[in-house]
Amino acid sequence: MNEPGLVGCFWPSRRQKLLLRTALDTEESAAQAWRELRPQLDLDRLEPGSFPVLPLVHRRLDRLGIDDPYVPRLAGISRRTWYVNQLRLDALAPALGVLEEAEAEPIVVGGWELPAHYYGGDFSLRPVDELNVLLRSDRSEAGVRALVEAGWSAGRRAAGGQRRLVDPAGRICVVDARFAREFSVPERGLEVADVRVETIDISLGNVRAHALGPSDELLRICLHGARAGALSTILWLADAVAVLRADESAVDWDRILRHALRLRAMLRLRDALVYLRRELNAAAPDSLVHELEATSPRRREALAHKQAGRSPRLVAARFLQITSDRPLPLALAAGGTFLRDELGLKRRTDVPLEVARRAAMRVRNRPDGAMQRPRVGAE
Repeated sequence: MNEPGLVGCFWPSRRQKLLLRTALDTEESAAQAWRELRPQLDLDRLEPGSFPVLPLVHRRLDRLGIDDPYVPRLAGISRRTWYVNQLRLDALAPALGVLEEAEAEPIVVGGWELPAHYYGGDFSLRPVDELNVLLRSDRSEAGVRALVEAGWSAGRRAAGGQRRLVDPAGRICVVDARFAREFSVPERGLEVADVRVETIDISLGNVRAHALGPSDELLRICLHGARAGALSTILWLADAVAVLRADESAVDWDRILRHALRLRAMLRLRDALVYLRRELNAAAPDSLVHELEATSPRRREALAHKQAGRSPRLVAARFLQITSDRPLPLALAAGGTFLRDELGLKRRTDVPLEVARRAAMRVRNRPDGAMQRPRVGAE
């Protein structure tokens, strides 16, 4: 959905806004949002990305004492979320020990740290599918090797500096050495070392782990959430609110601003904060939004922002973003090297063959209907 004054077509629909308000707004506003939503809500026909917030909706309805035929079913979803999370956590947590032994110093991001810390340790409130970690850049390959030796299978190629590993049961661990790789390159970006000094300790079952501090967590949620995705989700908005409400005084807005300017991520962060304030009454200061708006984006940064807002394929947006400070001829000349690194190849000469291979895979994986030409006059 489009949103006035904001870039992109991924923003929540009207029904999704009501779900979020039911889960996160004040008691009176939440009750009103539920009354408005209920006649048009069908749990069997939710919009993509809505299901993960249902445990939060159940918690709010339970606290409000609302008697509704959907409440028992929502309670069951919450119980199942807790149960599945426990099974996944038991299976995934040992990978952290493997990475620690490899001296990769993992920082848990994008998942388990949220129910463990920012949702008060309640693993029924927030589903987590996989383990995502940031590793020391100089130990990331050693960490991947250690996981492979422990039985994980690594993809044959890295993509944009990120590695995706799978265990024999199909569980996924994603490792990365960059805080926000869409905006970050080695010569200009935010290193894992820059955020490590502000990490916090969390408990994942019987395992102690490290997570980003509140300021860096909030920034990362906004940068990863406020864009088009392969499967749009509204969960990032609930996560951002959870971080703010866990301890608002712990959020260092000056630090967030410094990091955003260093990454040249002003446009995306500004849109995310404006939406959070407008729709969910998040406590983002006016001064921060004004500072972000006062920093003029480069032309290619603005183009990258628009591209990321409408397409889940981030290669073009990332290229525009990280070459925005170069003259156009130099940026185009760097295209081959960029694609080599983005596709995880060893040589620039391998790029055309790999691009063709991936295009052929996409064609083969399309549903049969996607291959058919539209009929004349068809809508």
